[in-house]
This record gives sequence, structure tokens and C-alpha cells, in this order.
Amino acid sequence: MTRVLLQAGWLKPASDGKASHKPRIKGVGTPRLYVFTGKIWGGE
Repeated sequence: MTRVLLQAGWLKPASDGKASHKPRIKGVGTPRLYVFTGKIWGGE
């Protein structure tokens, strides 16, 4: 499913090209997050 969203431009790929980002958040750790682009809402 994430591959389809990436190809459609709805997800912003991480620097390694994968669909999910893993930022370090103090007190939380490194959660797996998806970053959506404005294209998902119909914008550019």
C-alpha cells in the first residue's frame, strides 16, 4: 500500500527512499512515521 502512495506522490519518502521516517523524539524514542504531502488533499 505504501508503494502505491509513494508512486502517487501522496507520501514523502525518507532519505533512504523508504516510505516511513524514523525521527528521534526525546522521551519517545524513534517512532515510525509517515509524512503526507499536500497532494493527498488535492493540492500540489
